[in-house]
Amino acid sequence: GRLRGHGLSLAARRRERGAGARRRGVGPV
Repeated sequence: GRLRGHGLSLAARRRERGAGARRRGVGPV
């Protein structure tokens, strides 16, 4: 997740979070 104050922050956050969580095997948390 990057520090951005744009509408992409929400989508980007979910994307990065989901990808990062999947990598660790924790799930889309």
